[in-house]
Amino acid sequence: MFPWGSLLRAVVAPERDQLARISRLCAPGARIEVVTAIEPAADAGELRRLGLEGLSLEATAQGWCDAGFRDVALAALDNDHPYQTTWWRKIRQRNGRTAVLLSAPAP
Repeated sequence: MFPWGSLLRAVVAPERDQLARISRLCAPGARIEVVTAIEPAADAGELRRLGLEGLSLEATAQGWCDAGFRDVALAALDNDHPYQTTWWRKIRQRNGRTAVLLSAPAP
């Protein structure tokens, strides 16, 4: 998923109850993959609106672990990653915009 708005807040804050809901949507053995491309300066208004100032993806990964996910991984993606959404193709040209993959098997 390439979340924004309240779904972004749910997965990067992270909100434990929302992660539990996402987990319940998964089939046994599923792997959850979240791709973000947040640029703090350009996205400051939206991050502030969502209460995500000072966002740390390392803290996000730890929050997923705290919510019961195991083997949580973070990886920077190059511009030609396999998640080529319309939105990504539009924003990938902006300086400072790097896609990051958070992945974990569903608990």
